[in-house]
Amino acid sequence: MPRETSETTVSSTVRTSTPRADSMSPRDGHVPRRGLGVGRAVLVTLVAVVLVAPTLGQHVIATSDEARFPLLARDMMTRGVWFEAYVREKLFREKPPLYPWLIVIFSRPGGVVTETTAQAPVMLAAIATVLMTAQLGAALFGPAAGLAAGLILSTCWGFFVHSQMILPDMIVLAFSTAAGLALWRAVSDPPSPRAFVLFYAAVAFAMFAKGPVGLLPLAAAAAWLWTEDRWRGVRRLWHPLGVAVFVIITAAWVAPFLVIGVGSFAETVVVVDWLNRFPATPRPLAVANFLLDIIEGLVPWTLLVILAAGAARAHWRVAAVRFAALWAAVPLLVLLLVETPLERYALAIYPGAALLAAWWAFAHAGQRSRAAAITAWISLGFSAALVATILVGPSLTEHVAYIPNAWPRRIPLLAAAALMGAFLFWGLCRGRPRLLVYGVTASAALFLGYGNRVHAEWLNRTQDFKGLAARLERYAQGREARVYGGRFFQIDFYLGRPFLQIRTNEEFNRFVLGPDHPVVLIDEPRGWPTVRPTAPPEVGILDRMRVRGRDMLIVGIARQAP
Repeated sequence: MPRETSETTVSSTVRTSTPRADSMSPRDGHVPRRGLGVGRAVLVTLVAVVLVAPTLGQHVIATSDEARFPLLARDMMTRGVWFEAYVREKLFREKPPLYPWLIVIFSRPGGVVTETTAQAPVMLAAIATVLMTAQLGAALFGPAAGLAAGLILSTCWGFFVHSQMILPDMIVLAFSTAAGLALWRAVSDPPSPRAFVLFYAAVAFAMFAKGPVGLLPLAAAAAWLWTEDRWRGVRRLWHPLGVAVFVIITAAWVAPFLVIGVGSFAETVVVVDWLNRFPATPRPLAVANFLLDIIEGLVPWTLLVILAAGAARAHWRVAAVRFAALWAAVPLLVLLLVETPLERYALAIYPGAALLAAWWAFAHAGQRSRAAAITAWISLGFSAALVATILVGPSLTEHVAYIPNAWPRRIPLLAAAALMGAFLFWGLCRGRPRLLVYGVTASAALFLGYGNRVHAEWLNRTQDFKGLAARLERYAQGREARVYGGRFFQIDFYLGRPFLQIRTNEEFNRFVLGPDHPVVLIDEPRGWPTVRPTAPPEVGILDRMRVRGRDMLIVGIARQAP
């Protein structure tokens, strides 16, 4: 049966002709190659830069997960090593070293690892991901849809939030998106088999950034090629030079890890941390939470993505539509089999979802439908709820960290929320795709950009681990200090030396009675009530500071206070 060969307002993704084996094209034709254009590429890049760059290095490192990577980079720089890096005197093997390496590269000019040099690789990866998504969208559906795909991705809540985090997930996403772009170019007209080398290189670097999650593009590629020509299509993934490049890049970091410590990497990481967690029996609560994370992460485009997913079923025979749909669906299905799918795993789904939403906006939004009208009213309702939340403000909950306390400072957020609802409603009801995409993008950019500044202020005020480390150093005076219970790697970062952990009351007592009268950081709600009954009588609270909603105590022998 012939496949669909055209879409309204979007140039054909499939050109009817005799199939050509070397192009790995749809069975009834091959796909024409199209570009984004310089003007659109510059525009979508500028939007991404304006969104993600202003707060570069402007907020504290507030979690242990984030602090690990700059700590690794600092250790690499201090000891002049690339693989044998330590965190708290423990050889670190949980993640591949690409991200710490990038932090080292950015830190070399200044000679020190900072919040800015730690976040810079993530920021650049986010910008690159937006640009490559736009390029892929242009190749799939035409330049207008390509621009829309980049703008939609850049203003997705989940994507934006993770562009501000000091974690390797955005780097994985950048290389994964590069793999998708290379794959499509490999099968475009004219075909470019050498693009498979770029595909495998991108997959290798995605794995280099975080491990097996970097293989998701390979799974999505296999699924799409299967829908094209069954096993004959999947066999096209075999490219000797590409596979060789993948093996070389992967061996460059896996081999040293194995040589330095087989037990710590092959057993603890590969078997326990990677293989034993996948596949796992899906747990209903974990699956539900992950799906809710995705729904939230796609805001304000969630309903548009749902509309696009429904329309994709009716146009499944169009190669480009299937490509975009599977680029989102395959990672989703795979991640649902992970033992505990975390919120940041959802990043892998956003580029494919943005491609689908952009396709629908420029192929179908102009054809007014009942589904679009219903979606428009629902969007208006959500916008009204967001406006109400901003009006209630932080009094609703202390965790509404993007809403300022002062009423005048809420006006930009109120305007942005109202405009988002208006553009969604009007664009969907009136069938105006450009108003829909560009209007929502502009209002969402205002909301995210302004709200992010408010969030940075809130984070620095309520999670001031930099200030806590400085206060702890007043009592430690360069000597060893430890923490009871939690990890708090961010304290290591700001102290500039290892901040080891105490796990038992006996260990606590031995440490605080040391000849130098060292001090311990402990939280009051859980740690101090546990330690206090058995602590030596001369040990007391030297200082306290409220961080992340709880009192953190500096305890030790009283005469140690300055």
